[in-house]
Amino acid sequence: MAIHSKTNLYPGVNAHLNSYLQEEGVDWESFHASHIEHIREALESILPPNYYAVGERSLQVRGEGFDIEVVSRTTPDVTIYQEKPTTLRTLTPEAATPTRTLPLWDLMVAEDDYFTGIVIHHVEENRLPGRPVTRIELLSASNKPPRSHYAQYTMKRFETLRSGIALVEIDYLHESQPVWRRLPSYHRGDAGALPYMVVTSDPHSDYEEGKGVSQWYGFGVNQSLPRVAIPLVDTEAVTLDLGGVYNRTFESSRLYALVVDYALDPPSFDRYHADDQTKIRALLAKIRAEHPTT
Repeated sequence: MAIHSKTNLYPGVNAHLNSYLQEEGVDWESFHASHIEHIREALESILPPNYYAVGERSLQVRGEGFDIEVVSRTTPDVTIYQEKPTTLRTLTPEAATPTRTLPLWDLMVAEDDYFTGIVIHHVEENRLPGRPVTRIELLSASNKPPRSHYAQYTMKRFETLRSGIALVEIDYLHESQPVWRRLPSYHRGDAGALPYMVVTSDPHSDYEEGKGVSQWYGFGVNQSLPRVAIPLVDTEAVTLDLGGVYNRTFESSRLYALVVDYALDPPSFDRYHADDQTKIRALLAKIRAEHPTT
C-alpha cells in the first residue's frame, strides 16, 4: 500500500521527488518556476529596504540539450472540425476586419526560450530601477555538462561575474555533472562528493585581481538544506533559509504528494551512492513504521 504525505518527510531534499523530476519526459520546468518564485518571495521578506528581488530571464536556456531535433505535437485549446468540405471561404458579417495580415512564419519564429532567474537590485537615492548586484540561478540539466547549452551558460556566468554581479547557483541535480570543474562530481562517484550543493560567487570589485571568492554549501540525502548567505553590496548580506523555501515548494503542489510514495524506493535509486542508499532506506524504514499505508 502507498504512503503519501502533503509535507516533505525528508529532512532536506526529497530524494523521491528529486529523482522523479530528473526522469525523461518529466516537467522539471514547472518545479523550477515554482521554486524560483518562492525563493524570490522569501528574499523580498528579508532584504534591506533599499533592495528588491525580481524574476528576470535566466542565464540558462530551456531544452534537452542533446542537439537532437524533437518533433512535438501541440494540443489546441479549441479544435474546429469541418463536417462538409466547401470551396468558398468568407468572413461572417460579425467578424471584425483584421488590423494587419502577416506571413504565418513571422509569428512562428521565437527567441530562445529561457528559464527564469532572480536578480537583486540595489536602489540608491530612490533612483529606480537601481543597480543589479546579485543573480540567483536554479540549475537545470540542459545547462550542465555535457549538454549542449553548457558552453553558453558558462560564458554568460563568466560575463556576470566579470561585470561585478554576485552569482548564487543552486544545484539539486545529482544525476548530472556539476558546472564547477574543481568540485568533486557525485555523478562520477568522486570521493568527498555530495549530491546537492549551493555555490555563491562574489567577485566584489576585485575580480580582475583574482580576489573574488566562492563558497560551496554541499549537503547530503539526510541533511537539511543550508541557510545560505546571499551577498549584496560590499559586506552586506542576508541569510536565506533554503530548507523552508524548498518545503513550501513541495507543499504547494498536489502532484508532488502524489508522485512521492514512501512505501517504495525512489526512482533510479541506483544513481545514489551505496552509502546514501543505506541512509535513505533507514529513513524510509522509520517513515513506514510511523505512517499507516493507504
